[in-house]
Amino acid sequence: MKKEEISHCIELTKEIMVHHYHKDDDLAIDHLHKNCIWIGSCAEEYYEGKKVIGDVLKQESKELPDIELTAFAYVCVSHDTHECVITGRHTGQTTSASGEIYRDMQRITFVWKKIKDKLLIMHIHVSNPMNNLQDGEIFPHQIGRYT
Repeated sequence: MKKEEISHCIELTKEIMVHHYHKDDDLAIDHLHKNCIWIGSCAEEYYEGKKVIGDVLKQESKELPDIELTAFAYVCVSHDTHECVITGRHTGQTTSASGEIYRDMQRITFVWKKIKDKLLIMHIHVSNPMNNLQDGEIFPHQIGRYT
């Protein structure tokens, strides 16, 4: 990919993450490849295909508190003629309107592919879900009890 396209992929990655935490996943869904794979940090977080991932993103964003992202540090770690890998981290913090207190760092990787002048996401990895602990949990998911 050209330098401008790589910069655009970095910006799109940031926008997609910000939009998700503002409960708007249309940008992400528009850029998903039909065979995209999304892997999260928990055992059940392995999703295949644009439709499945779109449905999960929409459901997940309904359940999230209001979170603002800051401290973005994204870079391209690899690229060739048609693909690039964007990886990095950002900090998420609940807003005062959310009624919750939460702040944590999240790490991400997006694999982008240019197909017929369109940038599509082939793979997503997001670590560290932005969720507060539930009653009795010591990690923000039931699976955390085994961690």
